[in-house]
Amino acid sequence: METKNLITFENVGLRYGLNAEVLKDINFQVNEGDFIFLGGESGAGKSTLLSLMNLSILPSRGFLSVLGKDVQSLNSRSIADIRRHVGIIFQDFRLINHLNIFDNIALPLLIENIDKAEIEERVSEILDWIGLKSYAKATPLSLSGGQQQRVAVARSIIKKPILILADEPTGSIDNQMANRILLMLEELNSQGMAVIFATHNSELLDSDKHRLAVIKNKRLELLR
Repeated sequence: METKNLITFENVGLRYGLNAEVLKDINFQVNEGDFIFLGGESGAGKSTLLSLMNLSILPSRGFLSVLGKDVQSLNSRSIADIRRHVGIIFQDFRLINHLNIFDNIALPLLIENIDKAEIEERVSEILDWIGLKSYAKATPLSLSGGQQQRVAVARSIIKKPILILADEPTGSIDNQMANRILLMLEELNSQGMAVIFATHNSELLDSDKHRLAVIKNKRLELLR
């Protein structure tokens, strides 16, 4: 069975205004079912590269396709349609503190006016999967950092995305919980979701469990 290409970069460069390029000559592919660690020093451009993949920003030059679409040909509605299939996990969680855990996870479904009964079923199922079913009515600030990150993972996958972009998802939690988050993402990957996992964690980058790409001197190097 042929593997589906999800993202293609061909000689992509990015600059802001008239400033020097922040990313240069990016050539890179992400395929269905990939799990890729994205490394690089702080400020190297990992988050910027993920923003290109999520179409939060568009390249200044070169060719970029996301989910089979040339991004230069897309209007705002088409970009929004593509982003519905992409889940994002942030290092700083970005939960809404005045909403309880159930509603934080349900928010992407509420925005799309999904049937209430379906929301109840899907959120309850995912709360059980992340081990926080008893915290459904709790607020984010009453949870530990690791628990908040599990909620952020749940929110990112509630719409069953094709691609997950994880931006330093273990950077602000302890090693034990970081390993749990990694195992969760690996399980999702085994179910068919592609995962791009940006990190500066040397232990993860030095392991040979998954593909590795590193940003250095504004360029992307494929190391395995």
